[in-house]
Amino acid sequence: MADIIYKNIGVRRLSDIDVLIKKSDLEKAKVLLQKNGYIKSGEYPAEILYTRDNANPKISIELHYALNIPNELLLPEDFMWLRAQKKENSSSEMLYPSIEDGIIYAALHFFHHICDA
Repeated sequence: MADIIYKNIGVRRLSDIDVLIKKSDLEKAKVLLQKNGYIKSGEYPAEILYTRDNANPKISIELHYALNIPNELLLPEDFMWLRAQKKENSSSEMLYPSIEDGIIYAALHFFHHICDA
């Protein structure tokens, strides 16, 4: 979604990096972050936080593996991946949610933060 909104990711201000990941890939992501100096700093329903304190500035990564939404809004567990689109570059391949699903996710994620405030 950042590619579509910003065109140049360098202009986006951020306080953390949100990574949407398939639940089945969660263990691989944890190992990768730990190998690169990240330490688990928190865990909530549907997300795990990692930080790397020795970086300047401090880097925070949130692994989101499900939608953290009220129970009344039941969505399939694989909701974000049903219509995902594959994008490749010279060194990797990633799945991106469709723009519609990305907007739904962003709105629900924002709602989650408002309710926790």
